[in-house]
Amino acid sequence: MRTEKELNGLIALGDADRRLNFKERQIDLIHVWREVNYKLWEHGVEIETRKRYVNEVKGILLRLKNSLDKPDLKSRIKRAERALNEFAEEMESKGYWRVSRFFKRHMKNILLFAYKRLEGINIPWHNNRMERKMGEMK
Repeated sequence: MRTEKELNGLIALGDADRRLNFKERQIDLIHVWREVNYKLWEHGVEIETRKRYVNEVKGILLRLKNSLDKPDLKSRIKRAERALNEFAEEMESKGYWRVSRFFKRHMKNILLFAYKRLEGINIPWHNNRMERKMGEMK
C-alpha cells in the first residue's frame, strides 16, 4: 500500500460523489451530464426538458474537450466556465438547486482536464476504458 505522501502528485478520475483522498480529482465528464439528468429528475423535471438541459451541458464540455489543442485554450476554458456558471445560475433561478449546487461545488474538478492541459499535462476526461476493464475482472 502506498502512503498518502507517495500519492500526493496523482490525479484521481471518477465520480463527484466519491470521497477520495487525492489533492486533485477530475470528474468524469460523462458522469457530469448523468448527474445533471439525475438531479433534474429528483426535482421532477420532465424528460424532454432534462434532455435539453443535459445537451446544453454536453455541448459546453465537449466543445472544450475538442479545443484542447487550440492556441487560445485559456480563453476557451474561461468561456466554458462562464457558460457553466450561467447554466448553474439559470438552474438556481428555476429552483433546481441540486444542479446549481453540483456545479458550484465541483467546477474545478469538472474542468481540471483543461486546466492541466495548460500546464502541459494530459489527463483523461472520462474513465470508460477503466470501467470496462473493471467489469471484465469481475
